[in-house]
Amino acid sequence: SIGGGGAADLKERIDENAIQTLSALCDIGIGVVTLEDDVYHVSSRYVERIAIPKKYVRGFVVGDIVRDWSIVGLEQAILPHEEGTFQAKLHPLVLRALWPFKTNLSNRIWFRKTQIQRGMQWFEYGHISTEKFRTPLSIAFAFVSTLNHFVIDRGGKVFNRTAPVIKLPADATEQDHLALIGLLNSSTGCFWMKQTLFDRGGGGIGGGLATENWERFYEHDGGKIRSFPVVETKPH
Repeated sequence: SIGGGGAADLKERIDENAIQTLSALCDIGIGVVTLEDDVYHVSSRYVERIAIPKKYVRGFVVGDIVRDWSIVGLEQAILPHEEGTFQAKLHPLVLRALWPFKTNLSNRIWFRKTQIQRGMQWFEYGHISTEKFRTPLSIAFAFVSTLNHFVIDRGGKVFNRTAPVIKLPADATEQDHLALIGLLNSSTGCFWMKQTLFDRGGGGIGGGLATENWERFYEHDGGKIRSFPVVETKPH
């Protein structure tokens, strides 16, 4: 922080009062990377029309719909993987939906290699962090937003790169998750993040500097969020 006005000193006092950082409590990262969102991300009406089995469809969470303690406007994603194991699985009706895009899906690039060069099936996701799905409870957050937006999720969804997830230990209760997002969504947490995170400026047409502080967008990357200070007393 180089903002002046005592902000840096206040941030330092907040850090000093922490008993630990978020990294000591949980794992933070991306749930899935499709490398071709426009293909897998489909409307509920489309899923019903071609009758894809429910086990191959998940709610699809992107950062734009993670707002104000809720996930709003959820749509669907085709998931060509087995439930639980996440092994690649091509159901005939999933094949029908994905076949027109086979060339594009085969040529997706991940670390300078195509999907096929990586030894993967052409239809499967580019990357899945399976450990993020071993327990149903998660905390998702918006990667780019003006404020801190953290929400609790109770399972059955996939989260793309714009909505990273926080995973507490397997024995953590729902109350543990709620207490943590109480800190993460607090005004003090918002202040700390605005002193720590990368400021992307205004979000209007053409970007540029915003005229008001509340208009500025911040990049909530997991590396910096890991250092979030956790205090002993949490909201109930």
